[in-house]
Amino acid sequence: MTARDEGVEHSWSVMDGVVERLIGLINPGVILDVGAGSGKYGRMARRCAPLCHQTALEYDAQAAQAFDLTAVYDEVVCQDALSFLKANPLKLYDLVILGDVIEHFLKSEGLDILNFLNYRAGYLLIVTPDAMPMAREPYQEGHNSVWTVRDFHWHDNFAWEKFGPVQLFLLRGFERWNAVPALADIVAEVNKADIALDIRDTGFAHHGLPFSRPCRLRHHLDDDSLPLGEQALTWRAR
Repeated sequence: MTARDEGVEHSWSVMDGVVERLIGLINPGVILDVGAGSGKYGRMARRCAPLCHQTALEYDAQAAQAFDLTAVYDEVVCQDALSFLKANPLKLYDLVILGDVIEHFLKSEGLDILNFLNYRAGYLLIVTPDAMPMAREPYQEGHNSVWTVRDFHWHDNFAWEKFGPVQLFLLRGFERWNAVPALADIVAEVNKADIALDIRDTGFAHHGLPFSRPCRLRHHLDDDSLPLGEQALTWRAR
């Protein structure tokens, strides 16, 4: 999804309209942007939720300086994600963004991060490619894990969309019950908006597939698999 060529980062725009709409609907007061990169998602959040406090988490200090992340975020932390989270277990967020980054973690690391943040966030927003090989040195610059909707069925309340090689997942965390809207309401609003998805900038528009179509989020909600206490929590935030 994200490609770096001579220090320039590029991120496909397929889900950008959906991401901006989601940020606006959630209207977060506190955002953590994991793997902030060039600051793309931070700039989106500044437009859609201008009063929110944003923290950029970017392990590459040189990239953070080159992209002037301090001009976008209220706080910039140059540290690997797991070390930061373990050192700050009391920090809570309305929205955590993992845009073009989860595929750079080993699968076990990615699952650890998602489970950890699920207890500390209202929503987790993930944008990731579907099976895009990229081997790089150091390994963090490459793609090291594959993510599809099957990998999120441990979670009982999430929405997703996939068009061409790009996927989006929105997980309802166990925090911020009264601070953010219900996932079912968000899904309905996004689908009603008919936000256009366009894959022409990915280079994958072929095989007779359409270049564009409206976004249609699908909502996975599984109350029956939860313990009774968690069923009540999920019902409150669905």
